Amino acid sequence: MAAQVGAAAAVMLAAATGGWLLTVRGGGVARLRYRRRPHRVAAAPPPKPVPTASQKVPVAPSGPSGLAVPIELGSDAARPVLVDLAATGGLQLIGPDARDAERALMVQALVKAAAGECRILTTRSDLTEILGEQGAQRAAAMAGVQVADTCEEALTELGAAIVGRTSDDGSDTPTAAAHDDETEEPVPLVCVLTVAEHDIRLRADLCQGAALKVGAVVRGDWPHGATVNIEQATVTKATGPGVDRVTGASVPLLDTAAAYERLPVSASSGAASTAAGAAETAAQGEALGLGRVRTVEKPGMVRLMGQYVIEGPSGQVCARTTDLRALLGLLAEHNSTLLTPTTAAAKMWEGDPPSRDRLRTLLKDARGKLCDALGQPAGQGRVLIENVRATGYRLNDKQLTCDVWEFHDLLKAAATADQDTKQQLLNRAVELYQGPYLLDLQHGWAQTASRLTAGHVVQALAQLASLQDGPEPAAAHLERAVGIDPGQQHIHRRLMQAYAAMGRLDAVRTTYQRLAEHLRAQAGKPELQTTRLYEKLTTVGV
Repeated sequence: MAAQVGAAAAVMLAAATGGWLLTVRGGGVARLRYRRRPHRVAAAPPPKPVPTASQKVPVAPSGPSGLAVPIELGSDAARPVLVDLAATGGLQLIGPDARDAERALMVQALVKAAAGECRILTTRSDLTEILGEQGAQRAAAMAGVQVADTCEEALTELGAAIVGRTSDDGSDTPTAAAHDDETEEPVPLVCVLTVAEHDIRLRADLCQGAALKVGAVVRGDWPHGATVNIEQATVTKATGPGVDRVTGASVPLLDTAAAYERLPVSASSGAASTAAGAAETAAQGEALGLGRVRTVEKPGMVRLMGQYVIEGPSGQVCARTTDLRALLGLLAEHNSTLLTPTTAAAKMWEGDPPSRDRLRTLLKDARGKLCDALGQPAGQGRVLIENVRATGYRLNDKQLTCDVWEFHDLLKAAATADQDTKQQLLNRAVELYQGPYLLDLQHGWAQTASRLTAGHVVQALAQLASLQDGPEPAAAHLERAVGIDPGQQHIHRRLMQAYAAMGRLDAVRTTYQRLAEHLRAQAGKPELQTTRLYEKLTTVGV
């Protein structure tokens, strides 16, 4: 026992000294790993002792109930029996009806998560065992639900969340000052995990996280925390912290089918909310060779090509201020990395924001507009724009997509597709382009991104022109291309050839004259190759 307590204290000391480091793996996915690093000059706070079963865990007060992580275990004489998960040190349900009661608790937590009242951290296997395959698919798509592949990965995420909440709480950590935009009370974090050999690590995390609104329902063997025995839908025995008044309570039980019926329908599911609908959509994407292209409808679309509009089930919401447009643009540009506060300040205000609270105000405004468009409660804003491990921000791509993301994904899929599929994908890509990307933003990064995106659109239109059967549809794509970039002489040459093949010499002359005027305004002139082609076409016809 002494060895276990010592190991737990060591784990807590490592977390308190900031040993969690951000690493980037292949594909640009940001993760946190624990690595030993040199001791900082500033003294770290002493580790908190791991409580015994008879000791109470320090818990952060929360809400009208005064409970940090409240969960309704059941009822007694028609009155709800509430348990504070943060005070239990990990709640374990045992007995003949434990699995059905566990399922009811999970559904209750998912309803809270859908309303923005909590976050859930679990593993794919736990979610499937509790809710079944179909229920797990629906739950995993919900905002506020984080699903890890393994328990070890989930515990890494839990440790990162605790570090982030410690920073937000104003403690002496390197990130506390940088993230003053996140000083609002964090929502409760509910973990549902089968820990097996990782029980000491979870116990240490729950001890440290109890004061930060972190609690857990622990599955499998759990010799710590609180244990509740459930037989015939009744609590027959309860031992451990936080459950001293629950014996005799009636407990709701749900089988898999009943649980699925009670699951909140995530807005992200849309037409593909059922497993069958999602499978059909994915199959269609595979048939088109979409690869990594997003094939399941997201409830929200951030449109930044020619407009600044957020579309969702509740309608369209416009972003009208320059700073808000720039923030959305930066979040779109950081689709595979995190947008840190330092980067945001440097790119929007050259490192000198107009006020200390400007970024916080913008984030609140952006989150509010996203919630309005998606018809979600205001508390979901932090889920839609996530502050990942108190390190940086990103749009939640479970709930949101951007026109520019889908545009680039479609181009990548088209690059390796057969001719018929390529044409379909390119058509879908150019349809997304409704005007200049990041229109009217004067920031250097925005203008560079706009030029690059316009170049990709021109290339896609040129490819589409090559895939057409006749000169008329080819000319339509080329006309749009020169409208986007009027200085592309090779596109003008192809357009003149298409008009000549149609017998429209007047259009050939107009095309050449339009190019010459554009170049003259820039102190240039058509290339010799372009002039000779024009003379040839207007002299002999074709």
